[in-house]
Amino acid sequence: MVWFDADGRELKRHSFGQYLYSCRLATLRQGEEPKLIVTDGEGFAWLFSRQLEVERKVQIACGTAGRFLTPVLETVADLDGDGKQELVFLSHEEELVSGNNPGRACDPPTIRHTHNLRLLVRDSRLRPVADHLLAQHVPAIPNLTIWAGPLAEGKPCQILVLGEQVLVFELTSR
Repeated sequence: MVWFDADGRELKRHSFGQYLYSCRLATLRQGEEPKLIVTDGEGFAWLFSRQLEVERKVQIACGTAGRFLTPVLETVADLDGDGKQELVFLSHEEELVSGNNPGRACDPPTIRHTHNLRLLVRDSRLRPVADHLLAQHVPAIPNLTIWAGPLAEGKPCQILVLGEQVLVFELTSR
């Protein structure tokens, strides 16, 4: 990740050594500067200042050996009404299964399996708030849309997971 000034000069560089799955700029607490939130292939979420200084690195998802982790920051919203933002992640593990194709072009190629599809909610300091297992095993990554907000005026925020089914999650203030 590289930070450039308006003239294109490199100001700062940060190397992760891992594939990055999401990157978002968000204000997590009132009166604070926005933070850059990044997730990587080892299941970590990173909080950076606007000057690209690491403020926090927390493992938000754990995986099984031999599988790839893919945590993605889906949305940032005040879900429990405390004035602080919560972060909603969708995470899953991918397993590449080979051996199904003995080298013949007519046989199926390597297959991907998706395991432990989870909806993870963290507070503005990346501490756990909620962890919901959506599916233990699915043959492919489902096409899901995550939305967070109040469904009606004066109602608490809810998390909607839209896919083949509609799932609604509601957090209560702690």
